[in-house]
Formats: sequence, structure tokens, C-alpha cells
Amino acid sequence: MSKASDQENRINIKCQYNEDGQRTFFRMRRNAKLQKLIDVFCTKRDIDPKAVDFIFDGQRVNKKKTLQQHGIEDNDEIEVFLRVGGGAAMLES
Repeated sequence: MSKASDQENRINIKCQYNEDGQRTFFRMRRNAKLQKLIDVFCTKRDIDPKAVDFIFDGQRVNKKKTLQQHGIEDNDEIEVFLRVGGGAAMLES
């Protein structure tokens, strides 16, 4: 893959965390699974991935799908919301 086509295959994404309003920026390949973005975001922010929802265009993202499958394009924004009750307890019930 040439360097030019590799650059065309990458997009910029913003994740905004609703708890503090701060944005985290990513540059990722269009065919990357959302799981990669979720893992990196949660690690950087020291958040349990089970305690947050990632929302794009009003729908929760499927971590097994790619950015392209979700229709996420260059400079799109994904909202990150803390689950009510913290998430981990919700998964157990």
C-alpha cells in the first residue's frame, strides 16, 4: 500500500465524554474495529469500558463493526456517555 493511499484510508475522529465535555482525538483506519477506539479511549481516560456507551448518530456503536460499517467519516464525532449506575452493576443484573 502506498503512503498516499494509506493516508486516504485514515480518518480523524473526535470522542466527546459527557462527564467533563473534553474531546479526545483519534486518527484511525476506516477498516479499524470500534473495539480498538474504545480500548484506547478508556485506557487514556482511565474508564471501565463497561461503564460507558459510545454513541454515533443517536445509536450505540457495535464494537465488533468497523468505522466504515458505521458510516463514520472524517471529522465525525462519537459521544461517550457514562451509564447510569456505572455500568458494571447493570451488566450483572
